[in-house]
Amino acid sequence: MNLKALSIEAKKTEPTHIDIAIGIPDVSKRVEFAGLKFGFVATCEGKIVAQVDEPPQGVRYLRTDQPVIATYRIPCMSDQIIAVSTYYENAGKRTENTYTITAPRPEKPYESWLWETDKKRWKAPVELPKADNDKMAAWNEKDQKWVVIDKSEMMNEVKK
Repeated sequence: MNLKALSIEAKKTEPTHIDIAIGIPDVSKRVEFAGLKFGFVATCEGKIVAQVDEPPQGVRYLRTDQPVIATYRIPCMSDQIIAVSTYYENAGKRTENTYTITAPRPEKPYESWLWETDKKRWKAPVELPKADNDKMAAWNEKDQKWVVIDKSEMMNEVKK
């Protein structure tokens, strides 16, 4: 069977990275390649964040019976839109596509917290108390406030 198409799929999206897989859709038999080359350029806000050209010099892809040829990790931040421009060339025919993937936000820690778009983070509805080396603050969702505890008290609780 000859290669008819190559696909790109976001396999895993996290707030810090996106894993993409380049492969062959609906592979059921061994696929023969004829000078296969492929690659992508991933950009975010006009800056290149990842770039790949395969195969490396001196390497040839001959055939596969696997649905995934290669996987790559693209770094990102929550809510960023990543544009992935791909190409593949086989038997002298070149195909290009562009995909957009939005990096997800981290899980919302509490129902009352709001997303700060400019800082790309969750924020409590009440300001965090000033930092003190001997104290820690923990959010109390029921009372909608920060509870400040002494670190030594916390360590004593852990030791019990």
